[in-house]
Amino acid sequence: MHEMAIAMALIEQAEKVGQEQNARTIAGITVVVGRLSGTDPDALRTVFDLVAEETSVRGALLTIEMASGRELYIKSMDVDVEEA
Repeated sequence: MHEMAIAMALIEQAEKVGQEQNARTIAGITVVVGRLSGTDPDALRTVFDLVAEETSVRGALLTIEMASGRELYIKSMDVDVEEA
């Protein structure tokens, strides 16, 4: 199931962005998944929640936007930034 590897990569990238922006939490991640990418959106949601459980991304809302091609990328992230 390559959805596990995708979820792990999403979380790794989200944690990196969070650190760069001094984020308290990652509130949400929006990804675009193409119908021809071979990625099952339901499986991705399930494994994302499981893998995120012990990370700073825990509780983040994963939004999946479907596309017609082979797309698979992060469209946006919502971060809660610490006040200086």
